[in-house]
Amino acid sequence: MVLDDDIGKRLFRPIQRHDRQGNLLPPPSDEMLRLIIATIDEFPDWGPKRILAAIRRQRHDVSEELIRDVLAALDPASSPR
Repeated sequence: MVLDDDIGKRLFRPIQRHDRQGNLLPPPSDEMLRLIIATIDEFPDWGPKRILAAIRRQRHDVSEELIRDVLAALDPASSPR
């Protein structure tokens, strides 16, 4: 389980996303980040497409781009492995 305090410790840089016009999008919710990080922890060998499928099976709307951004921003030293 990923706690709110853990999100800041696990990500070594903030998630900043932009739309097609270059405008900054609002940051993802802590709930969504927690869900993505928990899925990554549960299945550490999975790639973004399998993680996306697992999250969508739980009926959550998430983009593959956000999953890739979270994977890129995760601090490898904070992995529970």
